Amino acid sequence: MFLTIAAMMLLVSASAQANLTGRWQSQQITEDTERLTVEFLFKDSVNMEMAFITENRMPNIGLCLSRIAVQGTYSFVGPFFFPSVDSKTVAVKIEKLELDKALANKTTPTMRKDFEKMLEMQMLETAISLFESFDGSYMLYASHEDTKDSFTFILGDENDAIALVMNRIDKK
Repeated sequence: MFLTIAAMMLLVSASAQANLTGRWQSQQITEDTERLTVEFLFKDSVNMEMAFITENRMPNIGLCLSRIAVQGTYSFVGPFFFPSVDSKTVAVKIEKLELDKALANKTTPTMRKDFEKMLEMQMLETAISLFESFDGSYMLYASHEDTKDSFTFILGDENDAIALVMNRIDKK
């Protein structure tokens, strides 16, 4: 039902897409111990970077703030957004790693660096395998009539859909 209503709104209000060039971030999504922000950097009318910024508070381990990014291209057909990614460009960076106090007391600086490298490699392998199987699906694009600094991507189907409200962070 939600998707049907959203699709009808898109067809009524979707005209040419606004200039999306620049950096956009979704509102934060929280699930269990993890917070996720989706980010798009639209470099021009074809090229983009898609990133997933996660903040995960792991019990008995600590806090890990990471950024997984992949390069790609995109196109629009009416209200449909078609992203395509190149899994060979996946990059993972751990922005911040704070170990739980008990773990930090048992960890030398060398062990900490090794742990961070191992965690980063594990995340990279997982991300590469996910993006290799990315089938180039699509999202619905909904512009917001009251502003040019936000829009919504709708993913899923009528049984399971999510709306990502994207807000402009900066213009390129």
